[in-house]
Amino acid sequence: MTSAKRIFIVTIVLLGGVSLFGLWSYNQINVAFDSVTSLRPQIASVVSVVKKIEPEGVIQIATTTVLENVNATSSTSALQSTSTVVGTTTEDSNLNMSFVYPVVKSELYQGCTYQITWTTKNNIKNVDMALVDGGSQKKITSGTSGLSTLIVLNNEKTLMWKVGNVWPGKYFFLVSGINDIVVKIKSFAFNVNSMPDKASVSQKKAFCQEAGGDLI
Repeated sequence: MTSAKRIFIVTIVLLGGVSLFGLWSYNQINVAFDSVTSLRPQIASVVSVVKKIEPEGVIQIATTTVLENVNATSSTSALQSTSTVVGTTTEDSNLNMSFVYPVVKSELYQGCTYQITWTTKNNIKNVDMALVDGGSQKKITSGTSGLSTLIVLNNEKTLMWKVGNVWPGKYFFLVSGINDIVVKIKSFAFNVNSMPDKASVSQKKAFCQEAGGDLI
């Protein structure tokens, strides 16, 4: 076989192979197009659903609702805070009292009863008051001082106090609460003296009356 015949045969074979590959590719493309065509209705329905979602509208509604809830909550909190602050400030700024008796350096005696008085513009229902040691600055217990911790007044401006069995020395009254509101009010400092053991009843009464008290 000559070289020309060989070349011709090889060319025929190659052309045949290319033709066969072309036919196979064409068939594959047709199959692909057919598959796409069969899925077209499903794709159309998906697109239709996506269009109906309208994401911008959904986002806008959700944002508006959240903002309205936040604004409503913020407004409610602000009103509650304002009411609390105003009420507390008003009470604290107006609640006050000024002791009239005992006067400064009064000489009181153990066992005597004195009328503690004060002035105020408020309607005082109760006070949290204690006797305080002028040296140690410590409160004396009610059992020793003879003064109840929480005293119900019902708008009265006077209090009868029988001096308890406290050590002789300097003392003052401390009011730490009025009508259940925390305050800090001090009386004038005064002295408490021990009652002479051998004093008669009339002598004890005289000692009490020296500072405006009585032996009750």
